Amino acid sequence: KVIDGWLYPLEIKGAADCQTGARRCGSNRASGRKDAGVELYAPTGTVVRAMAAGRVLNVYAFYCNTYAIEIDHGSFIARYGEVDKDEDNIFVEVGDVVARGDKLGKVGKLVGIKVPSNMLHLEMYASSRFI
Repeated sequence: KVIDGWLYPLEIKGAADCQTGARRCGSNRASGRKDAGVELYAPTGTVVRAMAAGRVLNVYAFYCNTYAIEIDHGSFIARYGEVDKDEDNIFVEVGDVVARGDKLGKVGKLVGIKVPSNMLHLEMYASSRFI
């Protein structure tokens, strides 16, 4: 679904529909947990962009040798997960102010799993914070 004013977070269209199957938010995982985000499959190295203006809250080790970037976009907080961990492929730091479309990092590759693993894992949360 396209939301007015928000930019799609990848420079290219995801390689698969994120509304069905294991790619959708709430899909079941083998461990019994539910996935908290959507999976936007794209080649490793694809640029990840800010969907809206905001402030970087956190940049940290995330999952299977990737990183996450959390941004407070004012009306929501986004976790851009499974970003390449190489410091040359993360373009923001905690406290940075970003504009809609700014480059945040690049899609990483999950290490140690047996499913397709080149993706942006995107989570969005309601926020009472304002920039």
